Amino acid sequence: MHKELSSAFRSLWRAGMAVAISTKFPGHRFVYRDLLRDAFRTHSPSYFSQERVLNTVMFLQTASMRGTLQHKLMKNRFHIQMFRRKQGRRLVHLSTPAERKYFLSIYDTYEACLKKIGHTYNIYLL
Repeated sequence: MHKELSSAFRSLWRAGMAVAISTKFPGHRFVYRDLLRDAFRTHSPSYFSQERVLNTVMFLQTASMRGTLQHKLMKNRFHIQMFRRKQGRRLVHLSTPAERKYFLSIYDTYEACLKKIGHTYNIYLL
């Protein structure tokens, strides 16, 4: 199981880095790195199925080509994740509890959309 999991991580790493490099924004490499590490740290090994990993790798290979819908989706995913990181640092400085509540729930719809896309296409969007 450990060998299959490390193989899945490496194949997702290679395909995802190709996407991050094709976006021509240097920070996207680090965003993808953090997304992939968090996904493998938070989920149990039984969460990752070989079929979904292969589908995700194929999706990421298509996303590495500019002009495709997959490329635009992943580029948007990276941008939003970068803003979420910045927002987390700024959240400490907000003064009212109402503002904190708003900023914590702002991405709920986005996360639901990502889960729906991942479920429909049987892929991981991390």
